[in-house]
Amino acid sequence: MTKHLLPPEVEEYRTVFEQTQIESIRLLAKKGPTGRYDSKFGGEPYFPRDFQYPLDEDGKPMKLLAQVNFEDMPALKNYPKRGILQFYLTTNDVAYGLDYEPPHQQRYFRILYFEEVLRDEGKLVSDFSFLPAKKPNDEDFPVESESKITFTRQIELMTPFDYRFRETVPIPSAVWTFDVELKYEEMHDAFHHKVGGYGAFVQGDPRLESCTDYSSYTHLLFQIASDDDIDCCWGDGGVANFFITEEDLKNRFFDRVLYNWDCS
Repeated sequence: MTKHLLPPEVEEYRTVFEQTQIESIRLLAKKGPTGRYDSKFGGEPYFPRDFQYPLDEDGKPMKLLAQVNFEDMPALKNYPKRGILQFYLTTNDVAYGLDYEPPHQQRYFRILYFEEVLRDEGKLVSDFSFLPAKKPNDEDFPVESESKITFTRQIELMTPFDYRFRETVPIPSAVWTFDVELKYEEMHDAFHHKVGGYGAFVQGDPRLESCTDYSSYTHLLFQIASDDDIDCCWGDGGVANFFITEEDLKNRFFDRVLYNWDCS
């Protein structure tokens, strides 16, 4: 079991914290050109010619936010071990495609999964000139630069951002003070790119705050945080996450994913 750092004030509750341990995959991004099959932020997607390119509610083509090739990623329980998962956002909305009611309705964002990956590049789209042209300091899309993703496995503890934290980690309020919580958050930084693990939020967990019950959306499918190194910014230094139910994840059904982003 990984020995995690804890504020000394809650060391006696270590067993409670360690019961929340789960594996996740941290995504490390390096700006530069990418190949069709690479895991990436931005750039051009892997896309079969005989498949309908994703359009937003207004009929305009969306742009690739990120692509994960699971053959390159360390295995993670319940997540695919092969295939390519893609996240698309509209460029026609200052809210980056976020639907508040309901936030899982894919009108201005889209998630595609290609379980069988074609190796014949002649069967793939190679001309993406139909996509909206990139603008300088483009505020219509959160990622300005193309970046290749590499992966590293990590073990996480649940953070106070998660809507289940208070019930899962019951610590007396006299012990769990604001200062202690701040120390804990600094020790367990959740604001980075990843697959799996626990989500990070600036304003609050949408699974708790939404009018719809999203408590079953327990699995973090994907998270991308603001990152100056790859010219990625969600509003004022925010973070975006995509959640899915365990059943849908196991069944490779990505039509009901909860998408959220927020900033200060």
